[in-house]
Amino acid sequence: KSGYSLNSVIATSPFALDEARNYDAAGRELPLGGIPILIKDNIEARGLPASAGSLALFGRPMERDSILVSRLREAGAIIVGATNLSEWANIRSTKSTSGWSAVGGLTANPWIHRHNAGGSSSGSGAAVAAGLTQWAIGSETDGSIICPASMNGTVGIKPSAGSIPAQGVLPISR
Repeated sequence: KSGYSLNSVIATSPFALDEARNYDAAGRELPLGGIPILIKDNIEARGLPASAGSLALFGRPMERDSILVSRLREAGAIIVGATNLSEWANIRSTKSTSGWSAVGGLTANPWIHRHNAGGSSSGSGAAVAAGLTQWAIGSETDGSIICPASMNGTVGIKPSAGSIPAQGVLPISR
């Protein structure tokens, strides 16, 4: 055993397979038709924890979707799970470890396992780099998307502030 654990995904959706089957059976063509997408664990999605990596919020699956997740689903995306993150999106202290949460442990960089996966969206960046999915959603206040993208060798897009609705995303700032 290498002792390596990626720790990028902390929960899988109990609805993903049924949603994929339903999408296929409907025969509709949508912009994100059937694409599996992972979301950061601070974004509300039905059946997933939205715990922000904190044991204080873990264990109660969401009963509703954030506006972002609703829009992804309407476009045909299949939300397959939630990714690890720096607990509370790394706002806990200036000395916290990027990519670590009490729920998911430390997210590893899939290229050099002992290296940091970077930023609070570390699970999203590492999951894409490891080939678990082609698409993952993060959130950004100060480097939370662009840092993991850079450190894991993926592309990260940081939208302009206010261009994505924040309802249903656990905030650390406006």
